[in-house]
Amino acid sequence: MSEAQPKINNSLRGLSLRVMALLKEAPTGDPYYMSTLIKVTGKASDQLVPVVRRLVRKGWVEVIREEGRPVHTGSPRRFLYITDDGRKRLAEAYEMMEKNQFGEYYHRKSAGG
Repeated sequence: MSEAQPKINNSLRGLSLRVMALLKEAPTGDPYYMSTLIKVTGKASDQLVPVVRRLVRKGWVEVIREEGRPVHTGSPRRFLYITDDGRKRLAEAYEMMEKNQFGEYYHRKSAGG
């Protein structure tokens, strides 16, 4: 019977992981606009909005709507920030992926693969 592989965090992967990584790379204190996130990821807003909402519910991302924008210029922009908890969670996810990746590599090497 094979040894169970470590379980990778199911709540921070794929597009969620990419969004968190992009927000982390923004200069400290500078917002990431939702429109920029759409351009950078190449995903439509209907794909990104549920991901961002989930990250906000978990407390890993904060969304602040622009105030005082004139009505004729469209809807208020949304500024996205990664929270301190989000930074910690992202670091944990990276660490878990690294352990899993190297663990599988060493496991294959020791098995003669």
